[in-house]
Amino acid sequence: VSRLKIVKLDEVKGLAEPFEVAKRDGLFSIPSHENYPADARSHLVDAVTSVNDLEILAQVSSSPGSHEDFGVVDPEDDSLDRGAEGVGMRVTMNDSEDEILADFIIGKQVADESDQHFVRRAGNDHVYTVEIDPDKLSTKFEDWIERDFLKFDPVDLTEVDIDDYLLQ
Repeated sequence: VSRLKIVKLDEVKGLAEPFEVAKRDGLFSIPSHENYPADARSHLVDAVTSVNDLEILAQVSSSPGSHEDFGVVDPEDDSLDRGAEGVGMRVTMNDSEDEILADFIIGKQVADESDQHFVRRAGNDHVYTVEIDPDKLSTKFEDWIERDFLKFDPVDLTEVDIDDYLLQ
């Protein structure tokens, strides 16, 4: 996987909010945040393995009219407005040739099943139940960056020089 795109609906604005991590020139960055460098290795591995080899536990519907009930409405649907209900989280994974490896929408949690959610493939009306942890597919910027940017141990710090320059 060289690109991961997760789209959620901002219910207040009624707009799709994409979050993307992509490999460019050998490095991962976050195009949805001005190509900020991403520390994505471990997080991307967690995201990919959380959806790798998902087992379909049951097919629950094949009717497009039921998508809202199961929370698998596509957040990229242009007809959505503020207050739209039943909108899921769309996850798209591409390879280095930009071929789609996976493209699906995660919906509501199955009642009385903490580890199961309703899911459908984008562009397909069939809704299934699968065991998946959507928390592994975070859209929080903080989860994808290196927090310790300087990567040093404060105990090793012995001296700090501050040069005060003035530009006029």
